[in-house]
Amino acid sequence: MGSNKVDKINDPPEEEISPESDILDQDSELEFLSMSINELFEKTSNSSETSISIPLSNSQKLDAISFSIDDSNNNMLELDSMVKRAHADHQNYKKRKESQIELNKKRVVESILVKLFDLRDSLNILLDQNQDESNLSGINAIISNLDSILFSENISLIIPEIGGGIDPNLHEVLSHTQGIQNPDTIESIIRVGYMSEAKILRPAQVIVSSGGSDK
Repeated sequence: MGSNKVDKINDPPEEEISPESDILDQDSELEFLSMSINELFEKTSNSSETSISIPLSNSQKLDAISFSIDDSNNNMLELDSMVKRAHADHQNYKKRKESQIELNKKRVVESILVKLFDLRDSLNILLDQNQDESNLSGINAIISNLDSILFSENISLIIPEIGGGIDPNLHEVLSHTQGIQNPDTIESIIRVGYMSEAKILRPAQVIVSSGGSDK
């Protein structure tokens, strides 16, 4: 009787990873990371005003990179603030310039209107002195045209009330006289005044009563 012999089939040996190979892979990754850090560090250090010549560790380089980024962000914020301030200053200057131009235009218009006031006063005097009907109609027509021009420029007349009180903002007192009106009231009007909205262009000139004479 023959003996059964079992042939032992040997499995292929498992591939073993040596510690040396693992260390090499880690070194490669570390070297690649260091190269990336160095490249980024060079870019940030080149853009800064000061260069660092002392050898630094990767951790120190990362800190320097972070500081450079923060510094750049602060500079951008400061620059943005400066731009906004410059824009606001420009807008304010533009508004002041436009306001000054508008004010100058008003002054020119007012200086022309004051001359029209004098012309209207002269025509009214001429109207009182002239008895010719044909002349009166012509003078009245001119005064009417002048009033239309003044009205279009928002000019209104200041016509004091006989016997009314004195308003120092509207009335210019030329003198006092004994009259029929109550004391310290308007006895007569020398010339009317003019105003543009709330601005007095020319006050009305009046004579004030000091009361009747005692007999």
